This record gives sequence, C-alpha cells and structure tokens, in this order.
Amino acid sequence: MLELKVIDRAQAEARSSTTEHSLRRPALRHQREVLREALVMQDEIAELLRGRPQTVPEIATALQAPSHEVFIWLASMLRYGRAEARGKANSEGYYTYALKEVHS
Repeated sequence: MLELKVIDRAQAEARSSTTEHSLRRPALRHQREVLREALVMQDEIAELLRGRPQTVPEIATALQAPSHEVFIWLASMLRYGRAEARGKANSEGYYTYALKEVHS
C-alpha cells in the first residue's frame, strides 16, 4: 500500500527553499518586456555597429544586456534589413554583424 507522508506548510517551504536556492538561475525577463524595448535597443545596437562590426557577446557587453536579449533585438534588425551577418562564424561560433549598407 502507498504511504503518504504529511508535512506542514513550514516544512514544505523550508525544504523547497533549500533545494531551489542551489538550483535557481537568474530570473529571465518576460518576452513582452524585451520586445517593448526593441526599437530603442535597435537604435543603440545600430550606433555600436556604425563603429565596427561586432558579435552578439561584444554587443551584449557594450550594452550591459544579456546575450539572449541582444539576439532577439538583432534578429529583428536582420529580418527588416537593418543589419547583416558578415563572413563566417569565428572560432567560438559567433557571427560578426554590421549595419546593412543602403544603396540609393
């Protein structure tokens, strides 16, 4: 027969807090928050790329933003033709991105 052990709420919270803290990752922002900043951040990325082509980690370091958020902003720039990948991936697997030249 299956035996259920009953513990009170305080015990359950104490047990979960000790295991959660050791495994907890930094909280990720909701995608809506990241997308809300997209236009402003794309302009900041464009300013960085005007200086020289850069990889996602380099852009993330310059903006002091997580790489996964930078990639979201950069992906929309790629989609709408504001930026482009240059050359092949480097030894770490990152492509270099630059502003796309507009020909009139």
